[in-house]
Amino acid sequence: MKKQSFIIIAALVFISTFQLYAQDSKKYKEMSAELEQSIWGTKDPMFETNTIPTEYKNESAVVLAQKHAIATDTKRKTGLFGLPTKNFIDKKIWKTFRQKIVINDQNSLNEFSEISFAKLDSKRQSVYFRSQNLAFTFIGIRLIKLDGTVQKINVDESAVTLKETKDGKKNKIAIPNLAIGDILDYYIASYDELGAITAAGFNTPEIETFVLSDEYPIVNFGIYMVLDKRVAAEYQSFNNAPAFKVTQKDEDNILELTATNLPKSKDLVWVSTYRQIPVVRIRYNFGNLHKDEFEIKKGEVKKNVNDSKRVEKEVQDILRNNFLAVYDSDQTLYALRSQFEIVKANLKKTRPTAVASNDSLAYLAYYLWRRNCFYDEVFTLKDDMKDADRGINLGQQLLYTLRMRSVYENGIKMDCEFVDATSRNSVTRKNLFELSDLSVLTRINAPKTQYLYLGNAFYNFGEVPTSLEGSDGAYFSIKPDKALFGKVKGYNIDNEGNAKIPILTKEDHSQETALSISLDPTDNQTLNFTRVVKAKGQIRRYFQASLLMPEDVVKEEMAYLGLPNDLVEEYKKMGRTQKKNFEEFTTILKKARDTEKEKFEAELKEELDEKVKELKSFTIINRGLHHTNNVFEMKEEFSVNAWVKKAGNNFIIEVGKLVGGQFEIKADQRERKLDIYMPYARMYTYTVDFTIPDGFSVEGIDKLNEKVENECGAFISTAVVKGNKLLITTKKYYNNIEEKAANWPKLTAFIDAAFEFGKEKILLKKK
Repeated sequence: MKKQSFIIIAALVFISTFQLYAQDSKKYKEMSAELEQSIWGTKDPMFETNTIPTEYKNESAVVLAQKHAIATDTKRKTGLFGLPTKNFIDKKIWKTFRQKIVINDQNSLNEFSEISFAKLDSKRQSVYFRSQNLAFTFIGIRLIKLDGTVQKINVDESAVTLKETKDGKKNKIAIPNLAIGDILDYYIASYDELGAITAAGFNTPEIETFVLSDEYPIVNFGIYMVLDKRVAAEYQSFNNAPAFKVTQKDEDNILELTATNLPKSKDLVWVSTYRQIPVVRIRYNFGNLHKDEFEIKKGEVKKNVNDSKRVEKEVQDILRNNFLAVYDSDQTLYALRSQFEIVKANLKKTRPTAVASNDSLAYLAYYLWRRNCFYDEVFTLKDDMKDADRGINLGQQLLYTLRMRSVYENGIKMDCEFVDATSRNSVTRKNLFELSDLSVLTRINAPKTQYLYLGNAFYNFGEVPTSLEGSDGAYFSIKPDKALFGKVKGYNIDNEGNAKIPILTKEDHSQETALSISLDPTDNQTLNFTRVVKAKGQIRRYFQASLLMPEDVVKEEMAYLGLPNDLVEEYKKMGRTQKKNFEEFTTILKKARDTEKEKFEAELKEELDEKVKELKSFTIINRGLHHTNNVFEMKEEFSVNAWVKKAGNNFIIEVGKLVGGQFEIKADQRERKLDIYMPYARMYTYTVDFTIPDGFSVEGIDKLNEKVENECGAFISTAVVKGNKLLITTKKYYNNIEEKAANWPKLTAFIDAAFEFGKEKILLKKK
């Protein structure tokens, strides 16, 4: 009887599911037709013009109009017999993006002939009840030809599904008959039934960000929002972005914002969008927004002005409410502290200097934490260290920082503080608006102040993300609130003061490359290379994430910590002794090793902008995994069938290509009004030892001697012949992480010199 009942229930679920999808398909078509009529069948003053303003006539493409629209709709959820319930409401959101763009040359024609969009199919979050959440995506595309005729594109017929990616399936939409001078008018809209929430508004707020710039100039820009009476909202406008005009209509709040003649952002070099480009952000909630003194009631719309205290309080509330409540019973925390005691005991016997002082214990605590949080990726069957190189969200950073604090204060008796800081790629501190605007660091003050970043696999002790260098922060501490007889009854979070993250020098982020090069004796148009690379800082981390094998990384870290480094035995200790799991584990290690050569070949292709003919050998000399030995070093031997041309009995060698690709400042990037936000101060040095073949001499080395140097940086190259060797040295460096716009010509001066060097050639002349 139970089996029969199950079959009946399964059949009913299948039938109801089929009926629901059929209803959705019908609803989708009806909504799609209504949306198209609303957008293209109704006049919108923003989209009336089809003429490019004179000042934009030479642009590759021009956005005549761009509009973002959002509308909410909430109502009380109906219950039994259709009666409204007291405690729940339904919420729905429409979001529409429309753009009208003129295709003005071949480059933009190539770009827009095929456009990729998210998969258009409707999706459902549940199939069991009719109250499930619906989500539809709509798209409309049409062309306005030079003669004024309008051609609508059939999206279904023009869509080609691309291969599966980490972000899911993508659709590529072909735009047939698109020509220079055409106007592409398209929209993308989403409809979401977000389901029931409590009338009190206990749900996650929606956050929208609008950057008032695009890769092409925008003639007319607009945001239009309709928020119903059950929605609370706050917004901020900064970097000279206009404010919303807020009006009321039929109990709805209408938010409107318009702007004209917005400059293009395409090819902008070294900018910080959230500090230099006009931005508008809005947060809205179906119910009240925030709490306490920051609360915004439903039906209210407020402009946020310098409200950094609210965001800082939210960070501390997460600690107080989510983590400190379970602090004393956190099993992972206790396991970390217990493992730290084991590490200390083991190293005291085998490597006493590693535990000789609080300083050395501080190092061990950090690397033990890093190993547990990131290097155990190999045990979760990851075959690429790039997965371990990912960043983590603020909540994870806070939890990791809390655990780290416990090890420092309980295992070493060392004070430990929290620092929340703003990235130079994010907003300034006065424009804090949401939690993602902040990163969290740990700060210890002995023997000297050190900032520790607990969010990435390849940061050594004392290293922080380059985006945080020079940033402003605030630090606070967690102190136990003790009752009688010293028993901890809770924890207090105390604000301590401001912090300034240190700025590193170009020497801290550097790469030294030594090249020994000769003509192949069996193929005089092939060059043989020996390449040795030494990298520090952020450049080191790039090589580590790209090239290191997870197995090697974990083994080295375990050896550093005095732990057994037999990964197979460790895997068994973790309880994964099932044959299937063990075979999968060993297979993933082998797969990673089998693809190691491909990773080196890919890095060389990126460096040289040329595929190597043969990679003969590659060796990691030093992985640079600890602050006491923080230089990544590798050696390779390979050949390249390029950069050599025979000219009679002579050879022309493109020596400028040997020192890697050089950055080009294009014509439309020459004028600069915005200040320069560098990724970090950095330096690249190349030494080339080129063997001159017997019976040949070298001509043209005078052009290889160049020096352009100023307070912003430099490009310096020297070349000299000694015996049968042509010795070339180049050095290119950027002194600062930020520059004023007035210094742009000084930067371009040495950048141009390096780019021109990349074109240089020498002649190997037969004697």
